[in-house]
Parts: sequence; structure tokens; C-alpha cells
Amino acid sequence: MAYSPKALREIERSVPERAAKAVRQAYRKSLNAGHSVLIIEDGKLCRVSPDLSKTVLRSVRPAIKIAKGTKFKIK
Repeated sequence: MAYSPKALREIERSVPERAAKAVRQAYRKSLNAGHSVLIIEDGKLCRVSPDLSKTVLRSVRPAIKIAKGTKFKIK
């Protein structure tokens, strides 16, 4: 199936929003299934339990800032 350049741009523009939605759904689905979820909050790795209680596991390094549009070469 071939897409026009305009259609490809629209699809690419929707990727971040669709990815964020998928992550939120997976988060809720895991908790609803009785599983814990790991998150980073305020520089700390935390476990969120199905009852929504949070347990701090450890501190983590700050995230690396990467400018939008940065290209990487994967070896």
C-alpha cells in the first residue's frame, strides 16, 4: 500500500500521541490485572501497586535532554 507524502506526514505526526495513549492504556490494564507498574517520579524509581500505593525503590540519574529532531545512527 502506497501513501502520499501528505498522508505519511499525518501518520508520522500522530505517532507521539498514539504512543502516549498506548502507554496510558498499558499502565491501567496492568494495574487492573493486579500487577505492579514501575515509574520514574521526581528522580526516583517507584513501584505503583494495584491499590495505587507507591513504594520508592531508589533514586535515578536525571534524564538526558535530547533536542527534537535529533538524528541518531544505529550501528
